[in-house]
Amino acid sequence: CTHCFGQRILCASCLLDSHQYLLFHWPEVWVDCSHLYNDGFLQWKDMFPHVTVISREPPWAFCPQTHENDAFQMSILHTTGQHTVAFRPCACSGTEIWQQLLGVDIFPATEKSLQSSFTFEVLRHQRCFNLRANTSLKEYYDALVGLT
Repeated sequence: CTHCFGQRILCASCLLDSHQYLLFHWPEVWVDCSHLYNDGFLQWKDMFPHVTVISREPPWAFCPQTHENDAFQMSILHTTGQHTVAFRPCACSGTEIWQQLLGVDIFPATEKSLQSSFTFEVLRHQRCFNLRANTSLKEYYDALVGLT
């Protein structure tokens, strides 16, 4: 994983275990093309659909009143690019889903349509770039999507 310190090379199982709480990393996976080129290459892979479900309940336990079918896909912009994850809301708490997202440092684009969101970290990052480098939101967004 290029975002982890030391960039250790791990087997697929160990990679998933070590990234179960690191949804916004982009591990590289070896693509074997030896049948074509006698070689291969490293390709970035999103953690979705492997480590996908964000839950507000610590430690990433799930609400007993919900089912895995209650999870919905979201596109979340982070400093490492745009990621697809799933969020499984809690039915016990009585709080709105957008409030639950705020509880895990995710800011939804709107409170009604929750498919697009931003991490608090990317919002702080963008604000700093805007204030110091006069970078517009569009330029910043395009740069992050380019990382993806």
